Amino acid sequence: FDFLNKNRRHIRARHNIPYAQSNTQGDVTVTSVVIPCTGADYVEEALLSAEFARRFAPEMEEIVIVSDQSEQAFGKLPHNCRVLTLNVPHREESYRYKQIYRSRLIKIQAPLQAKGDGILMIDSDLNLLKSPDIRMHPGHLYSSFSNGKMISKLESAEAQAIPAYYRPSIRPYFEHHVNGAYLAATRQTWKRICPLWLTLFQDTWELMNDSQPPTDQLPLAALLDMLDLRTV
Repeated sequence: FDFLNKNRRHIRARHNIPYAQSNTQGDVTVTSVVIPCTGADYVEEALLSAEFARRFAPEMEEIVIVSDQSEQAFGKLPHNCRVLTLNVPHREESYRYKQIYRSRLIKIQAPLQAKGDGILMIDSDLNLLKSPDIRMHPGHLYSSFSNGKMISKLESAEAQAIPAYYRPSIRPYFEHHVNGAYLAATRQTWKRICPLWLTLFQDTWELMNDSQPPTDQLPLAALLDMLDLRTV
């Protein structure tokens, strides 16, 4: 009887919308490419991604590598590229996925380190081969989509460890979810997403045990419902 759920119908109509629909295309173009990078082992990977962005999207106003590493660790940077270093907390020594947890904290805060109005965040293992032609509306998140229900991350969790806000959520139960490797939105939209994303991520993985790596995509799916954003 899901079709009788008014809220589910509302969110379904705002999820995984084809970019070809004219009402998804706004006036804000991509001006900033943001590349999160955590750990010294990934410095070269992030530099390569930045070089591809410089070469294949030369009209970008800036390329921003957001990292826990210092700017000096990156050496010579591509044109229009800068490094922003964030200090993020460490998990307790006994936590199994300490580095992954830190990398998610860097990523979630990375978009707001850009100065432009149109911000595309890509994982450091992605290389742009053409300029991102995305024209954005506020209140929209532009992405690719992947198969898999995000709520499955909670299947083996004890009931008391599951945050209450997942129970009434809708998007975590959908078969297709936003792929966090490639996300674009206006600066105004990122300013709404990032603080809540950080709060939900930390709350979720403080309650959950370390039997699995902490994903940022589960809390992202929940907050898209909370903020009533359209996903394209």
